[in-house]
Amino acid sequence: MSDMQGAHVLVLGGTVFVGRAFVEHALAQGADVTTFNRGQSGPDVVGVRAIRGDRTDPDALADLARGHYDFVVDTTPQVPAHVVMSTRVLADAAHAYVVVSTIGSVQGWGTDPITIDTPLLEHDPDAIDNPDYSSAKAGVEAAALRELGERAVIVRPGVIAGPYERIGRLPWWLTYVKDHDLIIAPGRPTANYQVVDVRDLAAVLAIAGMRASRGDNPGIIHAINPPGRDTIEDLVSACVDAVGGRHELVWVGDDDLLAAGVEPWDGFPQWLPDTAEWTHALNVDDSSFSSLVQGRPLEETVHDTWQWMQTGGEWNRPESRLSAAQYAQLHGTLESREWDGDDD
Repeated sequence: MSDMQGAHVLVLGGTVFVGRAFVEHALAQGADVTTFNRGQSGPDVVGVRAIRGDRTDPDALADLARGHYDFVVDTTPQVPAHVVMSTRVLADAAHAYVVVSTIGSVQGWGTDPITIDTPLLEHDPDAIDNPDYSSAKAGVEAAALRELGERAVIVRPGVIAGPYERIGRLPWWLTYVKDHDLIIAPGRPTANYQVVDVRDLAAVLAIAGMRASRGDNPGIIHAINPPGRDTIEDLVSACVDAVGGRHELVWVGDDDLLAAGVEPWDGFPQWLPDTAEWTHALNVDDSSFSSLVQGRPLEETVHDTWQWMQTGGEWNRPESRLSAAQYAQLHGTLESREWDGDDD
């Protein structure tokens, strides 16, 4: 019998990316799932009990509180005051409340090693807006813990990848590889590439929620694969394998990338210069995650994302990604050096 068989779960969100992956996982594990959202972001997963409403509407939340849930999964918390409202209204309706936060909610991300004990960024647990995403997430965590104490579970994903990704990181890489015979790859092949598959994140949300509902709260979880398990070269190779075809691969150093105006982190998603500012950005402690699940291989995440893209998956294409002009400049730099080499 599944660990979630017969469990009653409420999902705030539940139609796109993390929420959708969790709902599919919970239904497959035999749970009874209620979703609460405005119905604007995506279609409902077949099999849920879908309730329409806005989480900022006290009356809509009060209607939810008439139910009873083993746990709530809050996939969309970005404003601390909204979490204060939902946790207070649902306090008597659920045994546990799982918050999807971010590893970026803590101090020193990028420059310092990140562990479960790393302090949160400066935050306001009662803030009514979110001018800074990471600080707002810190406030969301603090609000949930203040309101629910041991019944609140904090799950901090790193970069999330896999089917349904709308942020456009891995889909961008796959599209980039498909569109270029000459793949200009960024920085050092051995640089860390640290992600979590959305389906593994969904499994952790389920495990954590069930444990907390039974009084065995796992606390704070950093949902990310082990640092050093995967590299940028592994990513590029997996994309080439998924897309197929023949490709030439050339690595370009940090100085040339910066000279071309390529933005760290966004230009080539998750490329970071080898500087003190980014030393630990992709070196986050994963022990709280790996003690619960074994993350699937990167190759599986990449291949499954490519298949999702081929079946109508849609994703964002931020302007901060590598532009055609930047690619041309990098290509020209490579050609000029090759020409100089022929003259020597």
